[in-house]
Amino acid sequence: MQHCFCPSAHAQTLNMVTPTLRVEDCSIALLPRNHEKNRCMDVLPPDRCLPFLITIDGESSNYINAALMDSYKQPSAFIITQHPLPNTVKDFWRLVLDYHCTSIVMLNDVDPAQLCPQYWPENGLHRLGSLQVEFVSADLEEDVISRIFRIYNTARPQDGYRMVQQF
Repeated sequence: MQHCFCPSAHAQTLNMVTPTLRVEDCSIALLPRNHEKNRCMDVLPPDRCLPFLITIDGESSNYINAALMDSYKQPSAFIITQHPLPNTVKDFWRLVLDYHCTSIVMLNDVDPAQLCPQYWPENGLHRLGSLQVEFVSADLEEDVISRIFRIYNTARPQDGYRMVQQF
């Protein structure tokens, strides 16, 4: 397991004002079968906020290191998650599909040396078991890249596809 280090002053301030979770608050994340899905053992989602994966995948559990967060007006309006690990890319896209996400806001850079792989296709179609992630378009404005993807579950063609925009 990799130890996380975040030198950002903002992150340090946030850590100081955030209530500390007890081990029992994160019991699902701490199950041995889920250890390899956690980037850092000191950044775990509390059980009460977990979004469980719905799309069936015989190779994986329904756990993902993510948390449902309330907006000002709506409960569980946002999902916060870690950058996918090489072994959780499929789970990430399952999460996007299962929870009808329409936007992905990526706050870090791709860095394979830090196990932050590129989890999207640059062009064409990327198959992840029964899931297909298709690159549709990209647009660069100022310092922001916006990409659009089409996601489809071949095991459930009746559900159609979802369009997702990544920033």
